[in-house]
Amino acid sequence: MSLPARDRGKLRASKKHSLAVRKFQEPVQAFIHTQGSSGFLLVIAAVCALVWANSPAAGGYSRLWDATISFELGPLHLAKSLHHWINDGLMAIFFFLVGMEIKHELVDGELRSFRKASMPVVAALGGMIVPALIFVTFNFRGNGLHGWAIPMATDIAFALGVLALVPGVPGSLKVFLLALAIVDDIGAIAVIALFYTEAIHWSPLFIGLILPVVIWGLRRINVQLAFPYVILGLLFWFCILKSGIHATIAGVILGFMVSSKPVYTREKFRREATRLMKEYEPALAQHDDDQADAILGELETLTINTESPLERLIRQLHPWVSFLVIPIFAVANAGVQVSSESVRAAIGNPIAWGVFGGLLFGKPAGVLLFSWLGVRFKVGQFPEGIGWRSLMGVGFLAGIGFTVSIFVADLAYDNMQSINASKFAILCASLAAGLLGNALLRWNSSAVPVPADEQMDNTKRSVQASAVLESK
Repeated sequence: MSLPARDRGKLRASKKHSLAVRKFQEPVQAFIHTQGSSGFLLVIAAVCALVWANSPAAGGYSRLWDATISFELGPLHLAKSLHHWINDGLMAIFFFLVGMEIKHELVDGELRSFRKASMPVVAALGGMIVPALIFVTFNFRGNGLHGWAIPMATDIAFALGVLALVPGVPGSLKVFLLALAIVDDIGAIAVIALFYTEAIHWSPLFIGLILPVVIWGLRRINVQLAFPYVILGLLFWFCILKSGIHATIAGVILGFMVSSKPVYTREKFRREATRLMKEYEPALAQHDDDQADAILGELETLTINTESPLERLIRQLHPWVSFLVIPIFAVANAGVQVSSESVRAAIGNPIAWGVFGGLLFGKPAGVLLFSWLGVRFKVGQFPEGIGWRSLMGVGFLAGIGFTVSIFVADLAYDNMQSINASKFAILCASLAAGLLGNALLRWNSSAVPVPADEQMDNTKRSVQASAVLESK
């Protein structure tokens, strides 16, 4: 993704008088918002976890994530391992961002109309159903059937990062993959909520259901202070966690509740800012500092409120989630012990084959099959610049299931043998899918070059849809 325009404007204003911004902050910001940079960091985090878990210090790796951290505030009490704090707590922030990104796409992005959303939705459905069926085929009579949802997921950060490495890719293909991955996320969230929730405790759930109503009431009376929303959001997360429903669902619900409408339109801002500047000039001429500061404060508030809370939070949270939350999750969860015995155990485990086959072969097969059905029954049509060979490459990239697949594996099983077999297969399949997808798209790109002017037009059409996302 590119550097958001608001951040670019802030840097442009600051670097005129700040050496630190010119020499340090601007390059760092540019790197953070370079498509694929967070995916690269995710790879480093996963490799570090694998090296650590297979080094002489492997015992320290296990002890660190098994360490218990307690929290108590009056009647509120939580005692969980560090691993669970990451998966239930930090990942709720990740899914909060996911919820906001999904809402953005539904309101202003590629999923806002049936015509635009139909083909990515159909392709995503195939990319979820076929991998799940392949997994079930391998595990129908075994004990691992509960992990059927593991190969359904797509890691947006990795998939878009690999796509960004392919030269000459039309912008429409990036937007198609982005929309497909968003629908995939919606499916993963629904599956976690419906199939990976154990016994429900109704008292905390009832209290939790009241809190979004309170948040909605605060929005209706236009409360703009962040503090009450943060407190209510944390309480809602706590209640959902205590109810037995996975706490990440709280993040998604809260993400959907963030307003997507700015307080001031740009036209209203123009009128108000013009009026205020007319008042500012005489205040400045008369050395009325108090009046001048009041006008500046009003201008500041006007400027902030031309951006919707949804877009502002996505822009602010994206670097933290991409460069802190997800890498920490990878370090805590990708530490699979690899030895000759564990590899043999994984090779002989139908869970591993179900995950591997589902991600590497089920994803592209499902995306292609359902897309063909969509075209055959005139549900929708491909955007300009996308052919069947490009679609196959996108299907392989959709098989990069790293983050959410590992997350579902931890939810599906409670024994380390099944979890490790799943994670080993996820890592192998994601690597193979990324390499195959990249190679296929490069071959297609070199065979059918895209004219420069078409690339420019496609990029302009896709920049709004991709500017708020990189991955998850």
